[in-house]
Amino acid sequence: MKYFPILIFLLCSSLISKAQTNTILGQVIDADTGEPLGFCNVGWVNLSKGTVSDQVGRFRLEMGPENSDHLLKISKFEKSLFRINLYQLLENETYDLLPQNGEILHELTQEMGSILEVDLTPYEIIVNGKYLIGLEWVSYENQVNSGILTISTSYPFGKTLMKNSSHDKWEEIKGAPSIQVDGALLIQD
Repeated sequence: MKYFPILIFLLCSSLISKAQTNTILGQVIDADTGEPLGFCNVGWVNLSKGTVSDQVGRFRLEMGPENSDHLLKISKFEKSLFRINLYQLLENETYDLLPQNGEILHELTQEMGSILEVDLTPYEIIVNGKYLIGLEWVSYENQVNSGILTISTSYPFGKTLMKNSSHDKWEEIKGAPSIQVDGALLIQD
């Protein structure tokens, strides 16, 4: 897996204000090569606001009062994930981001009605004494032909698919936390 260390250049139209919406203008650039990284997802963590950088890594993102204490998330193919506090961005025009350390875990199986626990100690993913992880579901197979699978997702970066019956098509529900299945094999990219 290739990691993308990046730099972000930001210009803010004004400082954070309780009554004003501001705009962040930025560019995502590979720190190793100096080349722009196009088509990166850029958005506020846990809010329904985001955008995609253009082919030369430039992006424009609205910042309202509700974003003043939130994290900005930047990802490329969901393989390199970065989260930055807004105040850190406002202190510097250029910000160096560390690459994500991607680990592929073994296949996990969960019995119906049970809680699945995963031991993360073999993986070196501790930062400041805390595990900072994101889980990505690659595939799901329901062997009992019905039920609900809960998957944490967050619009605009995540998605949840739902099927009401075996005759219905899969519907994309933005920001919803569950998938209802009826004897289907669901593969998410």
